[in-house]
Order: sequence, then C-alpha cells, then structure tokens
Amino acid sequence: MPSLWFQVHRALQAVAVVLQIALLTLTARFNSMDSSLLSVHGTIGWIVTGMLGVQFGVAALLRPAQDAPRRRLWVLSHAGLGVAVLSLALVNVCIGIALYHRNRYGVSNLYMPLSGWVRLGTASKRACTACPP
Repeated sequence: MPSLWFQVHRALQAVAVVLQIALLTLTARFNSMDSSLLSVHGTIGWIVTGMLGVQFGVAALLRPAQDAPRRRLWVLSHAGLGVAVLSLALVNVCIGIALYHRNRYGVSNLYMPLSGWVRLGTASKRACTACPP
C-alpha cells in the first residue's frame, strides 16, 4: 500500500490539475484585456499548464519501481520539475495580484507579493528539513 505522503501528494496533484483547468476557463472572460503584464501572466500560465501536464501525466506514467536502477534519476527530475512548476506558478500568482491591484486601484507594485512569497518560501524551507526525498 502506498505511503500516506504519496497518497497526499497524488491528491494534491489532482487538485492542482482541476484548479488549473478551472483557471484556464476563466481566461476566456478576461481575454479582451490588453497589457504587456497580462501577456506575461498568460504566457507563464500556459507554460505552467504544460509543465503540470508533463508532471502529472508523463511523469506518473514513466515512474519506475522503487528498486529500479533509474529510480534516482526519475526522482531528481520529478522533484526538479515540481520545484520549477511551483516557482513559476507562485511568480504568476504575484503577477496576477499586481494586475488585480493595477486594475482595481490604479497601482501596480510587483515587489510586494513577490517579497511575501520569498519570505514564505524561505520559512517553509527551514521548517521542512524532514521532508521525504
């Protein structure tokens, strides 16, 4: 039976895919907005979607058995792609927050949400010294 960590990881991945699909459907509503920041936000969103598809689909299908010789390489590539997807997604969330503030209040400050994510990432990295490999 798979470990609790693997079951939680798999469930969170499924939630991420569902949320990504829902968010992509919302982009049709805001497609008429024209902005270079919105273009960057949309481009990063599509890149994250593609990477998430690779991570959830292809990586899951190519996952070798625990004792397979190439398991270590798979784990490193899976974790590396996961960190890249999460990092790009968090940057895109910050861009989305900046877009919201610009459209709602006429102010666009990308530094504020980015600095918050950096602080959160640093704190979570320190707290997660016992995370499974």
